[in-house]
Amino acid sequence: MGKPSWRLRINFFSTIVSLISFAIAVRYGIVAVATAFAIRNYVLSPLFVWVIYRLIKIDIKQYLSQFVIPLTSSLVMCLLLLALKQFLLTDVGDRQLLIICIPSGFAIYGIFLLLFKPQLLQQCKTLFYSLKSKEI
Repeated sequence: MGKPSWRLRINFFSTIVSLISFAIAVRYGIVAVATAFAIRNYVLSPLFVWVIYRLIKIDIKQYLSQFVIPLTSSLVMCLLLLALKQFLLTDVGDRQLLIICIPSGFAIYGIFLLLFKPQLLQQCKTLFYSLKSKEI
């Protein structure tokens, strides 16, 4: 990022917020801790975007626009998986439901990306193959 002190301050602040939110949520169980983590990320994300803007002067609209297709793909995948779950709920057990839903979700997300942003899918493939080639 070019400004190590900024990163240190942000990480320190984020850690403090995490510790406080987890300390409050832990007495309510793991779901509450996961929810606290998600809320912390949503609450602090404007700070991270502002820091990125300050450091590299990126156009905020351009930066945020890159998330539209992946976010829409995720929402479509969630809705279709919920519909699939409701359809299969009485016919199959939990294990079979997972065995059906995980590949279905992967396929739904991939198809949606392929239809609306094929270059993003190509970047994912390139990243996957570059990581695979580094394996020992």
